[in-house]
Amino acid sequence: MVGSGSKVVQPPKRPKLIASDLDGTLFNRAEMSDRTWKAVQAVQESGIKFVAATGRATSLLGPLEARGYDGIAVCDNGAITYDVGRDHVIGCQLLEAELVGELVEEFSRRAPDINLGVSRLTPHNKSMFSDPKLLDFYSFGQEPLELKDFGDEPAGKLFALHRGKDSMQIAREFADLTDGRVTVSWSANASGLIEITADGVTKEFGLAALTRRWRIDAIDVVAIGDGNNDLEMLAWAGTAVVPENGSSSAKVLADKVIGPITEDGTAIYLESLLD
Repeated sequence: MVGSGSKVVQPPKRPKLIASDLDGTLFNRAEMSDRTWKAVQAVQESGIKFVAATGRATSLLGPLEARGYDGIAVCDNGAITYDVGRDHVIGCQLLEAELVGELVEEFSRRAPDINLGVSRLTPHNKSMFSDPKLLDFYSFGQEPLELKDFGDEPAGKLFALHRGKDSMQIAREFADLTDGRVTVSWSANASGLIEITADGVTKEFGLAALTRRWRIDAIDVVAIGDGNNDLEMLAWAGTAVVPENGSSSAKVLADKVIGPITEDGTAIYLESLLD
């Protein structure tokens, strides 16, 4: 629930917008169950707006697109708002090319064994690149790009992956480089992955821009998420919902904890809103 001055405002039972994370919330191991997809469709058919809010780049929405989703996705942790059905970018807040180049140079100098990648809107809306060595053990459809070329274009997101460290360790080690310049986030600490967006850019940032466009107040928003990159949108939304499999940091912000993704917790919750 959202505070307004000295009183607490109770969110309405029926929201105007539902924003949901993907991995661990709608997706279980990169797959969406039939029940979850039917629940999403039912929400859309009821007149409630539905937005996917994800750390995934526009090029990595395959499981959603395979189901026929053609709505809006806030991608790259808020950096790019994308109309999936029209392959159209509605809005973006990108890392400046020069800053990307500086970060990549420093990351690679300090940690030569770190793996770096970047998402861009050029040459097309689904451009994803990584340093060539990452392709040897982790390929997700990206194209190889030499580190010296990372700073040639603005980026939605820069990511750093280290197989020997957890995400929090990496973030701490480079805090002097990133603090006050960019936003650093991660979904699961054990992944050894951190994602870097422009300063102040989070899922909340992308969603707030949409709600201003649609004239929807935060009190009328339900946000569903399980990871540390969901914290800002969970704190912002009128109702914060976290699956049982969510991180402890996410659960602290929850107005409601629902069943785990393995038991279709999100689907069951969405169905309950339409009863």
